[in-house]
Amino acid sequence: MVVCLTDLENCLEKHLEQFGPVSESIEACTAKLQEQPSFFNRLMKTNDKLNRQIDVLQKQSAAIHNEAYIEMNTLLYRHREVVSVHNRKADYAEKGKERIALFPRGLNGITKLPAAVLLPERSDCFDMKAVWQMFNRIPR
Repeated sequence: MVVCLTDLENCLEKHLEQFGPVSESIEACTAKLQEQPSFFNRLMKTNDKLNRQIDVLQKQSAAIHNEAYIEMNTLLYRHREVVSVHNRKADYAEKGKERIALFPRGLNGITKLPAAVLLPERSDCFDMKAVWQMFNRIPR
C-alpha cells in the first residue's frame, strides 16, 4: 500500500535533484546582474548575455517542473486502485482548481487515516518544493 507514496517520493527526489543546479545557476546569474557592471563588462554587454542565460535556465526550470507534474499525475493514475483523487474549487481565484490526493496508510491501507496531499490542477501552479514538504509531513 505504501508503494504509491514511495513511487511519488522517488519521482519528486529525482526531479528536485535536476532542479537544484538550475535554480542555483539562476540565483548566481541574478546576483551578477545586481552588481554594478565595470566599464569592460558594459563594452562586452555581459548583462545581455546574462539575461539570455537566465531565460534559458528559466525555460529549463519550467521544463523540469512540467515533467515532474506530468509524471506525478501519471503515477496517480497508475495507482488509481488505492489512491483517491478529488477535485475541488479553490477559495482564491488565481489558483483555479486543485486536487486532493488521498493515499492509504497503515496495514492494508485501512488501519490509519489516509494521507491527504493538495495538488494543483494546472501545471503552471505546480511547486515541487511545496509538494515535497507535504510529503515529508506525512507520518509513516
